[in-house]
Amino acid sequence: MTRKKIIYRNANSGDVGSLVALEERVWGHMAAHEDKWRSRINIFPDGVWIAESRDIIGVLVAHIIQWDEKNGFPTWEEASGDGFIRNHDINGNVLYGIDFTVEEKTGKNVAVRLLEFPTNMAKESKQFKGMTGARIPSLCKKIRKKDLAKASDEDILRLAKKDPTVNFFLQHGYRIIGIKKDYFSVDEESFGYGAMLEVIK
Repeated sequence: MTRKKIIYRNANSGDVGSLVALEERVWGHMAAHEDKWRSRINIFPDGVWIAESRDIIGVLVAHIIQWDEKNGFPTWEEASGDGFIRNHDINGNVLYGIDFTVEEKTGKNVAVRLLEFPTNMAKESKQFKGMTGARIPSLCKKIRKKDLAKASDEDILRLAKKDPTVNFFLQHGYRIIGIKKDYFSVDEESFGYGAMLEVIK
């Protein structure tokens, strides 16, 4: 059977059901539910990119926020407006990626293509830079939870640089600018940590 061509486009309200199903398959209890998807699409549809082949197989969400470096790195909840992006600011200074979901069976090319959309938008903009926070899922295999209290940000950073998820971003136009504790608290594999990334202009 010939594989259907993959189409890349911005999402619309008719995609909500498929987006919910995709995230539940990939993330389980960490999935964004219907109300969050409707809010994201209603507020900033230009920042919701999907890959579609018979059904939606990947999605990336980014929106514009105002961020002051003096306040330190935001948590995911702060950056995403608790996942609803109600803090979207068209005049903001950062294009921030809050959701990147691709079914593993689709292969790496879909993820690479989706990541190009916000990356290129940030590179071409004179208004904002591009940022995101990446999971560090290999962390739970590299360090015991009981030893976390003794680990410094430098220790976590060293382990993050070896993580496949973080490295994907490093190979496609991003650099690490820091580590955030309690970035995404429900991410048990990463012990809640996030690697803070910036688009290289």
